[in-house]
Amino acid sequence: MENAQRFLKHLSLAYKRIQESDALRQDLKEHIQVIRDLSSSKQCRPSDIQSALKELEEKIEEALSRQTKVIQSVSDEQSFNAQLLRRITSVEKHIENYVKTQQRRQERIRELELKIRRRAKRKS
Repeated sequence: MENAQRFLKHLSLAYKRIQESDALRQDLKEHIQVIRDLSSSKQCRPSDIQSALKELEEKIEEALSRQTKVIQSVSDEQSFNAQLLRRITSVEKHIENYVKTQQRRQERIRELELKIRRRAKRKS
């Protein structure tokens, strides 16, 4: 149950990151279009373009910062997933050994029961 909750949390966080990334990308595209419109306008002042460029630069820095955080979180998740995979492999090995031991025990019990029956028949 806990693993399912973690998996769902991971999926929701990944989806949220994708949405944020798409929103930032769209915001940057819109701002670039505003700058294009300003630069093609004859009534535009150079200070308007400079302020728009400064705002664009800030938005780009914010987007890069968020992408860096996303990369770090993905790296952390990959580390966690690798650790989880090692644990799963270990548990699988333990279960496999347990099953083999149980099978050997059952076979040995059958052998002993057969031996006991044979001796009982000889004595009769």
